[in-house]
Amino acid sequence: MAVPEAVLNRRMQIRRLIRVSMVMAVMCSPPQGTTLHAHRADDRENELHGP
Repeated sequence: MAVPEAVLNRRMQIRRLIRVSMVMAVMCSPPQGTTLHAHRADDRENELHGP
């Protein structure tokens, strides 16, 4: 009977790790420079013009 208990304990640890990882991902802000914080490029002095 010890083997099924070990499997259950392992499953619970994996679920807990996934849950903690998901909570941490939701609580943290996105990294700097992502598309969520996108903005247009600065104007340039020398632009390429067509022929």
